[in-house]
Amino acid sequence: MGELSGEKIDFTSLAFTNMTDEKGDYNIYIDNIYFGKNIDYLESLLSGTRNIKIIQDRPFGKYKAGEINAHLLPQDRVSIEFKIQPLLDKEKNI
Repeated sequence: MGELSGEKIDFTSLAFTNMTDEKGDYNIYIDNIYFGKNIDYLESLLSGTRNIKIIQDRPFGKYKAGEINAHLLPQDRVSIEFKIQPLLDKEKNI
């Protein structure tokens, strides 16, 4: 693709780490585009400035477990840390 546009295209990789012992599903969004559920590692993402969000669908709405605006350099290997929060009392009683 870079040969067609004359632009140099570079990639970076991302690792996602929950920094708590709490378990739970989470969704990854990059630049508001859904990338998947419970992703631990993305091997190839276009480098550049990216908005990265980790969102949980909780019983009473969405919870943002993490968000970062990052300038990802070519061949970077970046670790994104986030925290899944414990269930609230009202969530336990559902």
